[in-house]
Formats: sequence, C-alpha cells, structure tokens
Amino acid sequence: MNDNYVNGEGGGMQTYYVNIEEVLEDLRDKWRESSYFRYNPTAFTRKKANTENINMCCPFHHETKPSFGVSTTYPYLFNCFSCGVKGNLINLVSHVYEISYLKAYSKVLRDYSAIIVPSFNQEIEEDWDGVTEEEIYNYRKKRHSYIENRGLSDYTLQKYEIGYDEKDYSITFPVRDLEGNPVFILKRDVSRKFYHIPKNAPKHKVLYGLNYLYGKVDEVFIVEGAIDVLSCYEAKLPAVALLGRTLSKHQLKLLQKAGINKVILFLDNDEWGVKGNLDAYSLISKTGIKVEVVKYPTQWGIDTIEYVKYKDANDLLLAGRLSGIEVVTYLEYYYDLLQSKFYKGVFLNGRKKDFQ
Repeated sequence: MNDNYVNGEGGGMQTYYVNIEEVLEDLRDKWRESSYFRYNPTAFTRKKANTENINMCCPFHHETKPSFGVSTTYPYLFNCFSCGVKGNLINLVSHVYEISYLKAYSKVLRDYSAIIVPSFNQEIEEDWDGVTEEEIYNYRKKRHSYIENRGLSDYTLQKYEIGYDEKDYSITFPVRDLEGNPVFILKRDVSRKFYHIPKNAPKHKVLYGLNYLYGKVDEVFIVEGAIDVLSCYEAKLPAVALLGRTLSKHQLKLLQKAGINKVILFLDNDEWGVKGNLDAYSLISKTGIKVEVVKYPTQWGIDTIEYVKYKDANDLLLAGRLSGIEVVTYLEYYYDLLQSKFYKGVFLNGRKKDFQ
C-alpha cells in the first residue's frame, strides 16, 4: 500500500465534477473485493457527512474511529488526521483500483457520469454569458441516430430543439428559463453516459422543460434527465428535469411560480433516486404542493437492491410501459419503503446508512 503522498492532477487535465457520495460507495464495494480488505475491513465505513466534508475510516490504515475526510467539492481532496496521508479523488481511485493516476483519471470521467467543463480563468468563471438562439439553431441542423434510437419521435425532437454537436460528438439539449429565454446547452456524449454542462451554468436555477408547461398544467412529473422529459412527452406526461438528483430551493420556487400544485416524483429507480425522493419530499412538504411517487414495476429499495430492468422513464418508454405507469401517494411509497426488508440496511431517517 502507498505511503503518505500528494499527487498533482497533471498538466492539461480538465476540471471534473462528480457525485462524490456515489464514487465513495463504489470504492467501498471495490475495497471489499480487494486483498487489502482482510487487513483493513473498516475502510470507507462509519461515514459522517456535512456540506463540506465526508468523514469515514481510512483506507490507508486500519482504524475504528473515522479520521479520514474527503472534500465534497472539486478537486475532492482527502486527508487522514491519523496517518497523515493526503491527496485528491484521482489518487484515491488509483489506490483502491491499483491502477495508474492517468488510468484512474480516465475511470472517474468514464464511470461516474462526470461533467467536463472548459478551463476558464477565474474572472470568467465568476460570470455567466449564457447562450444565443443562433447557437441553438446551428446545432439543430444536425441529428445523431443515438437520440432517434431512444424511442423519440421527430415531432418531439423538433419541439425540444434537440440537435447534435459534431465537434464534441454530443446530443444538444437547449435549456431555457421559465419565460423561454435560452440559458445554456446541456450536452450528452453519444458513446457513454457522460454529460457536459458549461462551467457556472445555473443548472440549479432552472427546470428543464418547465417553459413548455408554464400556464398550461398544474401538475408535473419530476425526472432527473432531459431524455426522461422527452420520453414523458411521448407518453403525454407533463415532465420537468432537475438535471441532477436533487431538487433545489430555487427550483421549488419555480414550481410555485408556475402554479404547480401537485408533483409526481419520477426519479431514477436506484439508490440515489430513493434518496432523491426522500430529500425532495422533505423540501416540498413545507409548501402546499401535493406529492406523489411513480411506482416502478420493480422498485429499488422496496422489492430489491439488485439490478432492476427499468431504471428510468426512457427504459419504460422503450418497453412500451410508460403510458401505464402506476402512481401512489408519498405516504404509501414511504410506508412500503419502511416495511421493506432492505430499508434498515440502506437508509435511516431518510439519510444513507453505511453497511457494516
């Protein structure tokens, strides 16, 4: 195992953003498969999180009281106050997977839905210039077969102004504010689940697709991604996307401003979707908005914690099952979650719990 070190990111590497909790969960699972586990079985356990750091037991030495902390913001620096080891997320992935720094960097970008952003100077990072209608129009001139193979009609693709960036090999999704003004362009790599959002783009201050529904509906389905919004449109379900897993206070205010009085949570059918449902309800319940939840054919966290066939709205659309989805009250959903044999091992009071 490596001794104390600090390894830089390497020249020319781009800034990346990941869901650090998801990465740490994966590293914990990988650690259990490694030869090091027998010598240090507590690594990545006993997690305690706050807005700035996630503390846990160190993977570089055996301990029973967590002294190893990882920052929740880029570049995700870590430091152990006990053994003194320090570095960044790439170093940590390199250590657990026993691969080189460059291979670890590639793995983070490839496997954790990282967001690549340009390397701007600090002055530009503090401003946001937005996007022009001309840029959106130019991208719309092109189309890639990937998006057409997702079960989406040409009418839907035209309505949501979907295009293609030949330079980045990415599908383009124009994101507009409530009044329809262009804010930024979300890009999705055609070869893997890899999203590009411009640096400082105010993604937590918009709800993708809400501008199309403003003044027309009083209830919406809340999904995670742009493709799920388009999938719901195919099934005549009004939907907006968080462009992430967490509903922000600003996004909630947008729902209120748009006159929405009922939301149906339709987040991904996985561990993070369950946590997103719990967090969203905690926020929405402080308002008068009614909350319901989509009941997937097999629900992660209730029926299983293994592989599920239908993970999101697009999976259901491709299977011809989106139009007939079942919706339950949030209380019914939460009761089923509490009664599940999996709940106590995964969640506690709406917050993620370590497996021991």
